[in-house]
Amino acid sequence: MKKNYETSERKAIRVLILTNNLRNTRSLERHLSNFSEYTVEIGYVLNSAQALYKLRNERFDLILLDSRFGPDTTAKDVVEIFGEREVQLPVIIVASKPDEQSAVELVKIGAYDYITEDNLDTELFEKTILTSLERYARLAEEKRLE
Repeated sequence: MKKNYETSERKAIRVLILTNNLRNTRSLERHLSNFSEYTVEIGYVLNSAQALYKLRNERFDLILLDSRFGPDTTAKDVVEIFGEREVQLPVIIVASKPDEQSAVELVKIGAYDYITEDNLDTELFEKTILTSLERYARLAEEKRLE
């Protein structure tokens, strides 16, 4: 069963972007605003504590996590924190350059997917997000049926 993201006019997806560099979000914003079937509503946070607060108080469908998160906290740290706090949303890592080893490690500990900025076009980005949302909905349904 697919989760329904309907609004009154177009389908909507709420995305939380976790980055400490707002310049990096401009490219993500541009691609998200060009999605063909969805309206994307975006929230921003600068650290995992802000993310956890926002996730407790607002509804989001997906988290985009900048792999260059910060000097003291890595994307791996954030994914682990989300796992410990039982954050149940799909997390997609957005990396500045390909790093297959990091991608595999992050997916093993809970990230849903990994995409690189140099490989980022609107169509691929939309497909990556929709695939993650569908996987999340399928897993949630399976858990519900257990």
